[in-house]
Amino acid sequence: MWLKITGGLILVGSTAYMGHLASVDLERRLQMVRGLRSGLEVLETEIAFGATPLDMALKRVSAAVDGGAATFFETAASALRGDTRTTGPEAFTAALREAERRSPIGKPEFEVLSALSFSIGVSDVKDQVRHVRLAEERLKVIEEKVALEVEKNARLYRILGLFGGLALALAII
Repeated sequence: MWLKITGGLILVGSTAYMGHLASVDLERRLQMVRGLRSGLEVLETEIAFGATPLDMALKRVSAAVDGGAATFFETAASALRGDTRTTGPEAFTAALREAERRSPIGKPEFEVLSALSFSIGVSDVKDQVRHVRLAEERLKVIEEKVALEVEKNARLYRILGLFGGLALALAII
């Protein structure tokens, strides 16, 4: 009997933790989108008004934001500094690949940044600013959708994890 109760408690605890992890992933994605959007705002300023070289601009952006977005911009800046033959699009693409593996970046954000990567550092200032603003606007729409998803589903995942585990534990006992 004690073995069943112990197993049930472990089951409830583990499913509650799984629900918590699912909700944390959603919240991390929202933080990532917000960080990317604010990072692009800083990048736009650096390009338009600072006339800063791209590697230095990306480094400043990484210092201005935090979390996964900072890592993304730092990776792009490092790729540009590491090899003088690396172009802006190549550095951005390398950072995107790294972010895709290590952060909660979603497909819509990936597509926005991927589209931006083709124009960053290879066109004139006006064109780059236009592309960055477009990416900012698209990320703002994505941010609103993700925020709504977090609002709806984060609590739901936690509750489902807990009560799903309770239901399974009761079925076992």
